[in-house]
Amino acid sequence: MQVICNKLQVLNLSRNKIIEFSQEICNLKNLQTLYMNHNNVRSIPEGIFPHLRNLKFLKLSTNRLARLPSDINQCTSLTYLDLSKNCLQNIEPLVGLPKLRELLVEKNQLTELPSQLFQKGSCELTKFKAMCNPLRCPPEEVCAGGRSEATACHGLSGICCVTRGSLGFAAHLS
Repeated sequence: MQVICNKLQVLNLSRNKIIEFSQEICNLKNLQTLYMNHNNVRSIPEGIFPHLRNLKFLKLSTNRLARLPSDINQCTSLTYLDLSKNCLQNIEPLVGLPKLRELLVEKNQLTELPSQLFQKGSCELTKFKAMCNPLRCPPEEVCAGGRSEATACHGLSGICCVTRGSLGFAAHLS
C-alpha cells in the first residue's frame, strides 16, 4: 500500500462527512490534486501543507472551516484554491502563495481582504471571487474607484458591488 500512496497524484474525498483533516495526507508527497469539498471539516492542523509541495489544486469548499493553518502558504505549487462556503473570517495565511492563479472565498465571514494578496509580484492571481461576504471594504489595490466602479491597478480589473446589503467583490485579473 505504501508504494501506491507514494505515487498517488489525485485524491477525491468529497462528500464523505469527514470531520478531521488527517495528518496521514502528509505522506502523499506526489499529491497534485485534492478534493475535500462537501464535508464537515472544521480545522486543518498545522504541519500538513509544508509536506504537500506538489499540490496544485485544492478544493475545500462547503465545509465548516473557521480558520486556515498559518503554514498553508508553504504549499508553493498551489495554483487553484477553493475555500468558498466555509466560516472563514481571515485569509491572511494565503499571502505568499507565489503560483496561485484562482482563489475562491465566496460565502464566508470575511470582513476584509489582505491587501498583500493583490500587490504586484505577490502571486499570479487571474481569478478571485469573494461574493457574499460581509466585506467592509476591498483592498485599495483592487478597487480604488469605490464599490461600484471597475478600476485597473497592477493589471487587475475589479468589480465591487453591493448585494443584499453586503459588499461583494469579484475580479477577473489579467
